[in-house]
Amino acid sequence: MLQGLCKYLDSPGPAQQVLQESFDPIIDKATKENLLLLMTKAEVKGEYDYRGMYTALLTHQGRAVCAAVFRAFGAQLAEVPLVATKADARRQGHCRVLMAQFESILKEVSHRRCLLQC
Repeated sequence: MLQGLCKYLDSPGPAQQVLQESFDPIIDKATKENLLLLMTKAEVKGEYDYRGMYTALLTHQGRAVCAAVFRAFGAQLAEVPLVATKADARRQGHCRVLMAQFESILKEVSHRRCLLQC
C-alpha cells in the first residue's frame, strides 16, 4: 500500500532502535519489563495487552529515519501513542511524511478520527 515509502514490519528491530533513541524506557515498576518493547512486538504480558498494535518504519535512502506505533479501535478511531525521528534526520519532514501516509491509509479505510497522544 505504501510502495517503498513506509514499511509494515514483521520484525520491529529497526523501528525499536529509532524509538529507543528518542524515548526513555517505559518500565513497569512491578515486573521491570520495558513496555516499549512489548508495544512494538504487539505482545500481551500480565495486565498489558498490546495486541493489535502495529509498528511502521519510514526509510530514506535505505536508512531508517522515523518510526511510529499505532493501533485502530474499531472503524472510527485510531491512536498513535509513539512517533519518533532519529536525531540526525529531524527537521527534514520525515515525520510529516509518515503521518500523512498514516492519515491517507486511515481515510482509505474510513476512519474518522486519529488520536495523537502527547
